[in-house]
Amino acid sequence: MDFVAGFVGIGTINSAVVRGLSSCDIRPREILLSPRSAEKAEALRSAYPDIIRVAASNQEVLDGASWIFVATPPGPAKATEVLEDLKFREDHVVVSFIAGISPSLLQDKCAPATELVQAFPLPPAEAHQSTTVMVPNNTKVEALLAKLGRVIPVDSHADSMKIAAISCVMGDFYAHQRALHQWLVQQGIESGTASSAISSYFNTFNHASLSVGPEGFDGLVAEQTPGGMNEQVIAQLTRDGNYGNLQSALTTLLPRLLG
Repeated sequence: MDFVAGFVGIGTINSAVVRGLSSCDIRPREILLSPRSAEKAEALRSAYPDIIRVAASNQEVLDGASWIFVATPPGPAKATEVLEDLKFREDHVVVSFIAGISPSLLQDKCAPATELVQAFPLPPAEAHQSTTVMVPNNTKVEALLAKLGRVIPVDSHADSMKIAAISCVMGDFYAHQRALHQWLVQQGIESGTASSAISSYFNTFNHASLSVGPEGFDGLVAEQTPGGMNEQVIAQLTRDGNYGNLQSALTTLLPRLLG
């Protein structure tokens, strides 16, 4: 790829994307990193010294790169603080990984750049296994992000945030695994064996869900044996309101994502 990629902010997501891009078969010509998180930036530079350089400032990142990836903690306040004084160019391609900000705020802070994309990769981008929703559809940005995993392009910011809300159950997914691990240990199962079993089971469950189409997931639920043990667990969790509570949590979260 004949361009220089610049990263403003070196948190969890930007670090994962940098590692993913640096280990692709076709990579940017150079990657410039923000100096703000010095330890993380140096770790990335040390891992990929042939392609990564740490800039002296965020503005130096913008001055030396044509594609700019920005990531700050979520919400408009922090995004404004970081982007306010930066001088973007008209030819910049700007890809924002910032959750909870509106397209209008991004347009305002990144002017005069006009090629702006909001995308929301996950940490498995490091291993080229992310799911990334992006808005609006942009062919060349999608092609780049596809090197990090599966890309879901949409044209509506509101729709992108509704889809991105699903990524916010990642912690809940791990919390479920933690609860199962605790239960197995309480039942006398050795901790390492419990970890191995749970991670393997969840990976197995995921295999069938990857092929689900527009019909949704009712078919997989209906496959459970009537009167069987899986159906018993679903019935109890339904009575306890678990699935309704999950949907309620996402509904409560959505305004924050919309910015």
